Amino acid sequence: MKVDKSNYMGRDRIVLQFPYEKEMVKLVKQINGAKWDDTLKAWHIPFTVEAYESLIKLFPDVAGSISEFSKTAIIQVKEEDTQLPVIKKDVNIEVAGSKIFVSLPKNDDDTRFILSLRYSRWESKNR
Repeated sequence: MKVDKSNYMGRDRIVLQFPYEKEMVKLVKQINGAKWDDTLKAWHIPFTVEAYESLIKLFPDVAGSISEFSKTAIIQVKEEDTQLPVIKKDVNIEVAGSKIFVSLPKNDDDTRFILSLRYSRWESKNR
């Protein structure tokens, strides 16, 4: 399966291209928002973390194919086991309403990564 990001009718979508196989089509249809496009001759799904997670649950081999999502902490599910991200003891993650607070020891690589995420920002009040 070939997986790409594409702008479709003014919205970002994840385009799935693969030879016709009835079972694969049945699985793709399980993804919320999956649609077939005759012009593209391909299936496409919403460009969201939820849709991408559904895709890698159904097709684990495509994990990491969309760089925007491979940089985030997505749980990759294999057929028989689940691999959860390992969080070190000195890292604290707190969810408050629509915000996620991450506290961790200072590290330039970690800081650059977190600031590269959409809508992330430094709050000096909370450090």
